[in-house]
Amino acid sequence: MSGADGPGSRFHSPLPRVRVFPPDIQSIPLSPSRLDSPMFRERVSTLMQQGDFYAKRIDMERRRSLELDMCLARTRDIHFETKKRLCNAVNAQLSSATSEVKSVRTLENRLDKVLTRYNEIRNANKKLRDEIQSLRREKVQQQAIQEKLERETHQKQAEIAKVASATQNAFDARDRTNRQIELLRSQVSETDEEFEAGWTEKKMLLDQDRAGIRDIPRLRTPKSPMHSAMPSARGRMLASDLSGPGSPGFSLLSTPDIKLRDETMKNVWLLNEKESDLRRQSERLKTAEDGLTKIKKKTGVSDPDELAQALLSAEAKNFSLFNLINDLNTEMEAIEIENNGLEEMVESCKGSGTHSDAYRAQLKQQLEDQIEKSKQKVAFFELRQAESAEAIETMKSGALNIYHKVGHSDEAFAQQLASHGVTEANMTKLLGIIEQRIGELVDIHNIATNANGTASKPETAVDNSHGKTKKGMHGVGAGTGVAASLMRPLPPSADEFENSDSEETEDGVRPCKITELQEKTASVVGRRKEKPSRPPKK
Repeated sequence: MSGADGPGSRFHSPLPRVRVFPPDIQSIPLSPSRLDSPMFRERVSTLMQQGDFYAKRIDMERRRSLELDMCLARTRDIHFETKKRLCNAVNAQLSSATSEVKSVRTLENRLDKVLTRYNEIRNANKKLRDEIQSLRREKVQQQAIQEKLERETHQKQAEIAKVASATQNAFDARDRTNRQIELLRSQVSETDEEFEAGWTEKKMLLDQDRAGIRDIPRLRTPKSPMHSAMPSARGRMLASDLSGPGSPGFSLLSTPDIKLRDETMKNVWLLNEKESDLRRQSERLKTAEDGLTKIKKKTGVSDPDELAQALLSAEAKNFSLFNLINDLNTEMEAIEIENNGLEEMVESCKGSGTHSDAYRAQLKQQLEDQIEKSKQKVAFFELRQAESAEAIETMKSGALNIYHKVGHSDEAFAQQLASHGVTEANMTKLLGIIEQRIGELVDIHNIATNANGTASKPETAVDNSHGKTKKGMHGVGAGTGVAASLMRPLPPSADEFENSDSEETEDGVRPCKITELQEKTASVVGRRKEKPSRPPKK
């Protein structure tokens, strides 16, 4: 197995490898004079020292890459592929990397779940916040509407009270006016009827009296001292004398004369009665005239027709006001019903809000605690990501330094590195070139070491005390049949790290920081130094 294709290779260069030495080892001149020359020995020793130095550096970088695989898996997919190539070297490395990948995937799944839950909680909080804001706005609007309705209700009540008082006053004035008008009308009608009836009766009586007066000279009445009395007394005395049994002088009066006398006396009585009625009517007329005068003074209307029209208009206005009052009462009842409904709604909202305030406060506190925990986890993972990014930058700078130290022949790639630096795209190519160049240097070291051992003791075989570097065997002399072992110094495998760390606790599942990884690496290197070194060749 060649040096570039050994078990320690972790990167493969996409470019075709240019071998420094020909495939046939026999074509290399290995004369003792050249091998014993001080220039060749000095060059070989220099190459050996550089090979040891680079092997140590490669060992260190591989250990650091193994320790940082778990952190690199979260950053980019291409790093995950590179880590898989690094873990495919040996089965132990593969199992260790798989467990690390599983732990990283577990943590990533947990982080995804936490982020999903965090986003769900944020959305739920946003919905609850919007609902609370909408309820608060509705409550403020309801309070404003309730205050407005209360103000309008108070205004309507004040207007209703004013209108009611004005209506009552108008009703009272109308009733008083109607009573006065009815009284005056009844008085006038009675006065007119009595006057007409009395006038008619008086006229008839006067006509009858005139006819009777024309018939009086025909009556034969004796002379007596009673002639000078009042007509009425005379009439009564005549009636008494005529009717008495002891009046023989008046027995000559005829029956029509007696009837005329009776009618005359009746007419006299009726005239007296009419005079008294006229006096009463005149008093009533005077009272009515006084009432009309007062009404005219108060209303300022002298015409009876205008007064009647004013009274009718006042009555129509009172009727319209009465209708307005009825409409206002109906509207006020509807407003009171609506106000009662709003008050019930406000009370129900207040009750539900009072019961749910405690639950909302508790829910808010829980959500705030969850958000705080999520923020802490996010900060922790961001810190880890920053540490991983720092480790990646350190690896890039280390790989670039190794690339410049081992030397390079690809000028285009060197210019690309100088212009753009180490990126994700050229990282694999850079590691492949470094591996190829180190393999070539190791081949030179093996050839030089094998040639030196063959010149001094051609039949001795180099034995590795640890039993881990016996990998490639090439035939040096096909004609002589002597097999020389081309050995190559390999970095320690993952099995040795696992064996050295067997006494420690299994902390691979837990992610480590850069400082912890450095401490672990220093402890492993210290334990390896304490082990017995490789015995010298015999």
